[in-house]
Amino acid sequence: MRRSAELKKNLGITVWKEVSEDINQGIKNVKESNVYQTVETKVGQVTKAVTDAPIYQKTTSLIGGITGNITNKIGQMRHSDSFRSFEEKVGSAYENVKTKVVSRSNSQQSLDEAGRSRSGSVVTSPTIPEEKPLA
Repeated sequence: MRRSAELKKNLGITVWKEVSEDINQGIKNVKESNVYQTVETKVGQVTKAVTDAPIYQKTTSLIGGITGNITNKIGQMRHSDSFRSFEEKVGSAYENVKTKVVSRSNSQQSLDEAGRSRSGSVVTSPTIPEEKPLA
C-alpha cells in the first residue's frame, strides 16, 4: 500500500484526480447503457410529439402575443415622466449607499483611530438624504 501510494505520488496521481476519473467513467458508462439510450429516445419522441401538436403551436403563439404586449407596455412605462423620476431617485439612493459601503470597506482603521489621527476633527459617516416619499 505504501509503495503504491509513493508511485501514485511520483506519477502525479492525486485522490481528486482518481475520483474525477471514476465519476467521468461512471457517467460515460451510464450514457452508453441501453436503458439510458432507450429513455433518451423516448424523451425525444415525446418532445417532438408535444411540439408538433396543434395545441402547443396555438399556446406558444398566444404566449408570444401576451409577452409582446407586456414588453410594449413596459417600454411605454419606462418613457413616462413618473418612471424617470422614480428611476432617478432609486439611482441616487443606490449611489449614496454604494459610496457609504465602499468608503467603509476601504477604511483600514477604526473610527476612533481615524478621529484621533485627524488632530481633533470630527469623523462622521455619510448620510443618505431623506426627501419626499417615492410613491
